[in-house]
Amino acid sequence: MDIEKLSKISQDKEVLFLFSPSYLDFTGKGEVVFYVIGKSDYVEVKVDKKNAFTVFSYLKQSIFKPEKLVYCWGVKSFFSYVLAVSGKAFSTEAIILDLKVLESFLDCKGQVPKGVAECKTRLRFMMGNKSWQNLQGIYKKIHLPLINKTLPGIETVGLINKELRREVFPTYQIEGQLNGRLLCSKVLEDSFNPHTLSKEDKLNLCSRHPNDLFLHFDYRHMEVSVLQWLSGDAVLGDMINSGEDLYSSIFKKIFGVDCETSKQRKMCKSFFLPVVYGLSKNALSKKLGVSISMADHIYNGICRHFKTAISWVEQRQTCIADVSIDYFGRNRIFKEKKYRARNFAIQAPASLVCLDKLIKLYDLLESSDAEVVFHVHDAFVILARPLGVTSLCKDIKILLEENCEMYDGLKLKTECQVGNRLVELKHLKI
Repeated sequence: MDIEKLSKISQDKEVLFLFSPSYLDFTGKGEVVFYVIGKSDYVEVKVDKKNAFTVFSYLKQSIFKPEKLVYCWGVKSFFSYVLAVSGKAFSTEAIILDLKVLESFLDCKGQVPKGVAECKTRLRFMMGNKSWQNLQGIYKKIHLPLINKTLPGIETVGLINKELRREVFPTYQIEGQLNGRLLCSKVLEDSFNPHTLSKEDKLNLCSRHPNDLFLHFDYRHMEVSVLQWLSGDAVLGDMINSGEDLYSSIFKKIFGVDCETSKQRKMCKSFFLPVVYGLSKNALSKKLGVSISMADHIYNGICRHFKTAISWVEQRQTCIADVSIDYFGRNRIFKEKKYRARNFAIQAPASLVCLDKLIKLYDLLESSDAEVVFHVHDAFVILARPLGVTSLCKDIKILLEENCEMYDGLKLKTECQVGNRLVELKHLKI
């Protein structure tokens, strides 16, 4: 490590911090290199287990010091790496601007920046977007905690894969999906992807502690609730507030008879949102394996009984200059298949609500023995010791369902399942 050169660069008000590979493997496989790029010079720092603590300490004192502006690209991986290697979170008061996250929010598909001047140019371009003010608030409230605390904490807990006989970890990418959800992929040898777990995978995954319980919290009809909140549809609102099963109520509204079987409810769940998202009558007929006349009845029933919600999503499909902007200011470009703007208008705000709750859930559990081990869409999976688990579940349920100023008035309901293994979870009535 060239201390003299690094010290000189640290005097610059703005620096660019990069690393290689783009996903740092904190299990110790492969070489890790940090790049600190200043206004007119740069330094390359190779990191291994022998010098890691020295490098982390010096970076914190010189580059990530208070009030310093640090441009980054996918820097969450760095925070996970430091936490796993050192056992301590890399706390910093530097101003961290992760261009990958910021640009993804605005649907700008840029590449890794090469220098500070390029970072400044790209930042000025983003500041010209009319969603910039919203983005600033969301970045500080949601993205930064995900980057430097919540996701590093989740990514480094680990589960035991009994077949592989080693720990495996989830790896997330912020703003990785079209709708703003986290993208999780098996990018490292010791990664596992919670989004694609098979029954066999679930059988193989267990805690380091043999008596631990898996707590699985899942939002009930999250997207339909968000649709109602955004559109103000009174019919949907009454159904959600009634306490009755939502999809059974929708079935009865459309067909005029009670929903008497789980098969009928499942069918209703399979067609309601797809129609809202733009599924045609012909496609609906094929999807359900029913006649065109039956598909027509279902389609027209949804449009007739939930006309406020349908009118709202149709308006979202009318993009200005091909750009759709969600409730929180996230931008997406739909030059083709503009109907996908309907899905985006609902799923994108829903994803941000779930991320806000994920941050709050992680903070809640910090003072306990429980840990968030992974997050999938609108579900949260936690490992907890058996003692006091019912009380803990009550606290989690309250947190996940409570109102928030950021999405004031959104009615949220959760279901909780508990078990020693992911394949044997049972509903817990709270």
